[in-house]
Amino acid sequence: MDSAKCTALLKALELGNLSAAADALGYTPSGISRMMASLEQELGFPLLIRSKSGVSPTPDCVRLMPAFTELAAAGRTLEETAAHIRGAEVGTVRMGTAYPQFYGVLAGILADFGGEHPRIRVELSLANSTPLARQLESHAIDLCLISRREGNFDWEPLLQDEHVALVSAQHPLADAPALPITRFAEDDFIEVYPGEESDNSRLLARHGITPNTRFTVIDTQAAHELVAANLGITLMNNLYAKDLEGRIRILPLDPPASVEIGIASAAEAIQPPSVRAFTAFALPRLRDAIGA
Repeated sequence: MDSAKCTALLKALELGNLSAAADALGYTPSGISRMMASLEQELGFPLLIRSKSGVSPTPDCVRLMPAFTELAAAGRTLEETAAHIRGAEVGTVRMGTAYPQFYGVLAGILADFGGEHPRIRVELSLANSTPLARQLESHAIDLCLISRREGNFDWEPLLQDEHVALVSAQHPLADAPALPITRFAEDDFIEVYPGEESDNSRLLARHGITPNTRFTVIDTQAAHELVAANLGITLMNNLYAKDLEGRIRILPLDPPASVEIGIASAAEAIQPPSVRAFTAFALPRLRDAIGA
């Protein structure tokens, strides 16, 4: 089976539109339509539900998605490896990060890597750790800088980051040495990234705590402002909190808690040459810059 057809199918489903997928991959709309028709004919059943609003997968297509994903990834590795054998160093590395606090470090690494490998492009995206881990497992990205998650990928730890509580200066425990974790079930709670699995939600679930959620926000700065206005307390990683001090107090938790931050990546054996080159270049520099 032609891996290029699998790649085109995945891109069409990602974008929800055959024309958009054609633009992204450098095909004509008629060309990508013929590829999809050929793939459906080869398999013997429809893969796409076509409508005025775009395309979506049929139930049979959903069943085959893991195989399409693996074939597309293998095709990419094959093409890059063949180019490498011919002496051409090309490719695209897709990296995600859950921590914009490391943009400065990453920018320096990307600049140095680009100087040594000018024909390898690096795409950097931002998302929370759980969706990035899922994207890695589905081969949508190649590596990510995240809090540790379970999954079928390699893991390189970099540092431990403490969970902390943010309370207002008027809070009765503002000057306490630590905040009992049970207070998140008692005080008005400001939830960051509601409905998503996060380091916060995982920590509270481990302790069997259902937070007394009063407000929800999708931005740590917004949570800081609500805490400063004495509207509640919140929980976050110290990496996010340490830049927010001012009208608030940042307290460790009782009992203490932390999360491991590191690099998750596909197994080296299945990485295309561009990803192997970038990982070998970036990891020691990340350890030096942010490792504990």
